[in-house]
Amino acid sequence: MLKRALWIAIPVFVIGLAARLPASVALSWFLPDTVETRGIQGTVWNGSVDAAAYNELGIGPVEWRLSPFALLTGRAKAKVEAKLPGGFFDGTVTASPSGRMVVQDARAQVDLGTVTRNASMGPSRGTARVSADRLEIDQQWPVAVEQGVLELRDLTYLGIGTQPLGSHRITFSESEGDTEFPIIGVIESLEGAFDVDATLRLATDSGYQLTGSVGLTEQAPPRLRQQLSVALGQPDATGRFQLDERGSVLAP
Repeated sequence: MLKRALWIAIPVFVIGLAARLPASVALSWFLPDTVETRGIQGTVWNGSVDAAAYNELGIGPVEWRLSPFALLTGRAKAKVEAKLPGGFFDGTVTASPSGRMVVQDARAQVDLGTVTRNASMGPSRGTARVSADRLEIDQQWPVAVEQGVLELRDLTYLGIGTQPLGSHRITFSESEGDTEFPIIGVIESLEGAFDVDATLRLATDSGYQLTGSVGLTEQAPPRLRQQLSVALGQPDATGRFQLDERGSVLAP
């Protein structure tokens, strides 16, 4: 009887003690050094941050409600609501001290102009909308997903000249039996000058494989076909340009 009481009392004591810790202490445990925070308030149990920055991306305010029992396993699991540039994030996040994260029942929207301002591929304009039943992230890269959707709306490339790219959707799921590329994404065009029919496969080491084809709709300006010919080669007999590329996103 005493042993059973201890098994109940000790977890309750640990949870009660942890719930009284300042939010700043919890964030120092679970957030990577690349995340900067300002205006931390509340406790581990229920707290908020006025503003945060990650890779020069401003976020905030951020609010969370912690699940206390996850602390017993050395992880932090919380319902998180945050304001993003031109959008929001709403989901359940589980983080471990190793930096591995699991995001569940998530919905988000962000302004691509802010996110891609300093991107190596050049700035873009548009809106990204994301939803995922479950997404596992390790070293800033997705390694597992259950039913995720990424929509790029009114995408415009702002590199050399301004090029409208239209709106597209990528539906992600688990690639069964493929150990090299465990995540598969089916790409389809929603509107605009491009008609994309392609598959994107993601490897756990930030590698990717893109295969399929892209065609042009009646909305495409004449110069766009010439630009695609330079980038992708000559079209096939149906007028579509073939896609076959492999690489690594996070490679130095």
